[in-house]
Parts: sequence; C-alpha cells; structure tokens
Amino acid sequence: MKYVHNVEVMWADCDPARIVFHTHFLRWMDDAANKLFDKAAYGGERLLTEFGVPGVPLVSVHADFRAAAKLGDCLQIECYVSEFGTKSFTVTHNIRNGDVLIAEGWQKRVWCQADPDDAGKLTTFPVPDEFKQALAVP
Repeated sequence: MKYVHNVEVMWADCDPARIVFHTHFLRWMDDAANKLFDKAAYGGERLLTEFGVPGVPLVSVHADFRAAAKLGDCLQIECYVSEFGTKSFTVTHNIRNGDVLIAEGWQKRVWCQADPDDAGKLTTFPVPDEFKQALAVP
C-alpha cells in the first residue's frame, strides 16, 4: 500500500531565505506515515484499543536532500512500508515538487506494547501478520 501526502510550504516552514528548514521534512514524513496507517485501517485508536499498542515509535530516521523546497511549493510525499523485520518495519518516503525529487528518507519503527511487568515501560513484540498484509506493497 502506498499513500501520497500533500503539503503546501508555508511561511513558518521556511528560514529567512524562504527555503524549508530541514526539520519540517521529518515532521511531514511522520504525518505521511500516520496517514498511511490510517488508510490501512491501523490508525492510532485501533492500535491502542485492539492491539494495546500505544503507537509505533521511531527508533531511527534518515533523510537525503536532493533539491531545495521553497515557500509556496506544493510537495507530494509518497510513503510505503518497504521492509518488515520481526519486530520492526521501515517506512520509505519520496518527497517531490512535481517531477523534481526534493528528498528521500526512511523511518524505522517498532511494534511495541506496555511491558507486562512495568506499565511505564514499552517492550517490542513481533509485528502481526495482518498488519504486514494490510501495508504490503503489491
């Protein structure tokens, strides 16, 4: 499954040169991933109530910047799960302004639940097969 998240670059996203400040790309990647999970019917509420998962936290994030994004640009952030491990998965992001590739990135996330011995601690668990099937790229 793939999802495309559209973002219009606003004044607050930019530095004084009207170029997007890099941390906004990480926020947009996170927004796109959450929308991907929603599209697959695995949004935050279902994860918590059905699986006891308070979210799928990031353990690693990476971005490579290819071109500048500027004030007024309309960006398309394509995201999909590119790899599943036993307890983790990778969400890949390609960020474009029309035909121009602006940035590429990925997020490694883990499937976790409250630790049965310590409610204030999270413990990783295997990613359920149904989640993998719902988010698989055909």
